[in-house]
Amino acid sequence: MLLLEAATLRYVDVNQAAIDVYGYTREEFLTKGPYDLREAGHIGDLAEALSKFDRDASNTIDTVHLRADGSRLDVHLTVVTVEHEDDRVYIVTVQDMTERNETLARALRSEALLAHDTLHDRLTGLPNRTLLNERLTAAVERARERNHMTAVLFIDIDEFKTVNDTMGHSAGDALLKEIARRLRSNARQVDCLARMGGDEFIAVLGDITNVDHAAEIARELARVTAEPIRIDDGEINATCSIGIAMFPRDGDDAETLIRNADTAMYQAKRAGRATACFFTPAMHHAAAQRLRLQGRLQKALEEDAFELVYQPIYEMDGALRSSEALIRWPQSDGTVVQPNSFISYAEESGLIVPMGAWVLRSACVQSAKWSRATRPLRVSVNVSGKQLADPSFVRTVREALRDAKLAPALLELELTESVMTVNIERTAAVVRELHDLGVRIAIDDFGTGYNSLATLRSYVVDTLKLDRCFVVDIAKSQVDQAIAAAVIAAAHGLGAKVIAEGVETAAQSAILRALKCDAVQGFLFARPMSAEQFGALLRAESSVPVYA
Repeated sequence: MLLLEAATLRYVDVNQAAIDVYGYTREEFLTKGPYDLREAGHIGDLAEALSKFDRDASNTIDTVHLRADGSRLDVHLTVVTVEHEDDRVYIVTVQDMTERNETLARALRSEALLAHDTLHDRLTGLPNRTLLNERLTAAVERARERNHMTAVLFIDIDEFKTVNDTMGHSAGDALLKEIARRLRSNARQVDCLARMGGDEFIAVLGDITNVDHAAEIARELARVTAEPIRIDDGEINATCSIGIAMFPRDGDDAETLIRNADTAMYQAKRAGRATACFFTPAMHHAAAQRLRLQGRLQKALEEDAFELVYQPIYEMDGALRSSEALIRWPQSDGTVVQPNSFISYAEESGLIVPMGAWVLRSACVQSAKWSRATRPLRVSVNVSGKQLADPSFVRTVREALRDAKLAPALLELELTESVMTVNIERTAAVVRELHDLGVRIAIDDFGTGYNSLATLRSYVVDTLKLDRCFVVDIAKSQVDQAIAAAVIAAAHGLGAKVIAEGVETAAQSAILRALKCDAVQGFLFARPMSAEQFGALLRAESSVPVYA
């Protein structure tokens, strides 16, 4: 309790409780007045409070005082005005509210944080699906009233799973946060930017006047997300595929617009990734077909309904060198579905991993059978990026060789150049581990990437397969001949052999022989054939060593 003289505004008495709370001695208190206890921001309201004390016999006030050590003291004051020896005196009862107020503030902050977390993604801080639906619905209603359009952009990071699998989830989280930052900082015309979950983002563009405006913004978002990203000590070249749906053309509610933008995004993926695509009604049919096909693929895998064919690969002197195993999907009506009709769907659904494991096991078993019946013959198997990113892939290869009792040197794994340029450090480590098993490594479709020769510096490679695009016109194109010559020379300098793909004419074969290509593969020599036909081919030829 404090006793304050009204005329001088000086404390004339103070009890021990106040001394303990404020930290001033009794003597220090008696030299002070209420202005001395107040924070600068709370001095201005004291005059108003004093005028109330003069009018009313009793008042209460909540304010902030300072302790002797300068710390803040939240107080609830009860002031009673009395007459004492012809002087007006204020009896001030002080209630320390500091702890109570801090507890309340913490509770309010926790409540606000909980409310924020309920509507925002914790990793990126962006609105989540719930808040997105609210804002998209509001944007649609506003566009309806103004007779404008609203665009919904469904943004998906290309090959995000590969980053997660090869570099770890911490790198994946860092990539998501950086992509979110770039989208946010370059989305001045975006009403809402949200994370749907995983590697999927949604941008809502309100008051769009035409589709070209939406396309321009999508291109800019694709551009800024495609710039290299530094993560840890490495660099990631991430791109995004974007699907666009427009209100009112492609839907008149949030759920429909998001679903159609998602469908368009998958079309962008199939168009080569790193691009944007507008929704069209025909995509619904394609999406339904894709789901049906993925279901059929799953069933075919469970029922062991695929088969392998083998295309011979010949040395330039005509000796049978090896074979490439190629998957086919026989149908009940006698037709056969070629891989270019289903491999992309297997990639999208993730079925490519178990499908690739089946191909690997089957090819190893067949090669071992040929080796026992005729002579050792190497078999080549194609490996997708998702397989290589699978942490258990090396074990899968090791087990396939062990179960088939096949010598590792008789297995060659064909990796596309594009796969080998994603996270080179990790991929190179996996390739070295495979090579250490004794398995041979080939780069398929070599020459089609932007960093073809640079790729070779990071890998142990046994074979380069010259892509057919450089073979088809090699007999009449000096440029293609020069490219083929450079690839062959580079490969030989690294101790690797070169196989030319897609050889269909004697002229092509003659040019490749002159350029010192090591081996050829194509319809000029043999088409892909069944295991039985290939076995007959092996039995008919004379025994020729395959590798040194």
